Amino acid sequence: WALASRCASAEVASSKAGTISNRLWQPLRRAAVDLSGEFNAQNVSNALWAMGKLQRGRVSGVQDRRLLEILESRAAATAQEMTGQGLTNTIWGLAKAGATLSRSSVVTLFSAVDAHSSELS
Repeated sequence: WALASRCASAEVASSKAGTISNRLWQPLRRAAVDLSGEFNAQNVSNALWAMGKLQRGRVSGVQDRRLLEILESRAAATAQEMTGQGLTNTIWGLAKAGATLSRSSVVTLFSAVDAHSSELS
């Protein structure tokens, strides 16, 4: 999250805004894959927001697609524990990263959104 925020703050100064070198990204991706089973709702939300902000996901390679699929699964598993902001960041990150969600993930995530609808208006 912090690295993605830092990259985002450079948007005005660089035409490569929102990107990160593979040298930096690869160890972060590996750590996220290794630790993803322990991710709580906020961790999942932050990771997906960062993937969206850093333009990582479906179009950036097999390893990124694998992480996106793992995080989609964790998002569905933790959706009921997410805050309204967490759900917003999760869904934005999934969309920005180019995720193709399973039907069950869509139902789970949007059921959680419905439960938080009063917070999201």
